[in-house]
Amino acid sequence: MRLKMDVTLAWERRLEVMFIDVRSPEAWAAGHVPGARNVPLADVTKYASPLARLMIELAVVGADERGTATAAATVQRALGVGVWEVAGGLEAWRAAGLPLASLPARSCA
Repeated sequence: MRLKMDVTLAWERRLEVMFIDVRSPEAWAAGHVPGARNVPLADVTKYASPLARLMIELAVVGADERGTATAAATVQRALGVGVWEVAGGLEAWRAAGLPLASLPARSCA
C-alpha cells in the first residue's frame, strides 16, 4: 500500500520514518531532507532486499509531485512493502520552508 504524507506531517514524523531520496547523488548533495538516504531510482532494485528488511517505515522523496509519485510506485513494487509518498516531493518541502541539509552524498552501501 502506498499512502501520501504531506510535508508538514513528514517533518513531524521525521524520527519515525526513513526518508529515501530517489534523486541523483548530485541533486541530493545540493539539498535534501535532513537524514534522508540517497537511493537513486535506478538503484532501487539493487537495494530492495536490505530496504525491505528495515523495521521502519519508508517515506519516498523525489524532486516534485510527479517524480515522487512515480518513484514511490517503483520503490513499492521493488520492495514489496508499503511506502509513504511525501506529497509534492522536495519542491513542496522547500515551499513549506522546512529545513534542508546539504552534505556529501551517502548511499545505502
